[in-house]
Amino acid sequence: MTGQDSSRRPWTVTDPLAAAFLSDPVRRRYFLPFLGRIATVSQAAAELRIETNAMLYRVQQMLGLGLLCEDH
Repeated sequence: MTGQDSSRRPWTVTDPLAAAFLSDPVRRRYFLPFLGRIATVSQAAAELRIETNAMLYRVQQMLGLGLLCEDH
């Protein structure tokens, strides 16, 4: 981003696949650890009490859907 606080701006999901991911309560839970904050895969996995590899799989899905971005 360009220095703006993107967490305070409304965000519209227009991709049907991304919307389907977020509309499914089972899959949406994997998004919640990243909502409004930066978290590592292992932090998110620990929060959800799942294996890191399972969280990594979901993170890769969310990256592909444009729901997450990597912080460098």
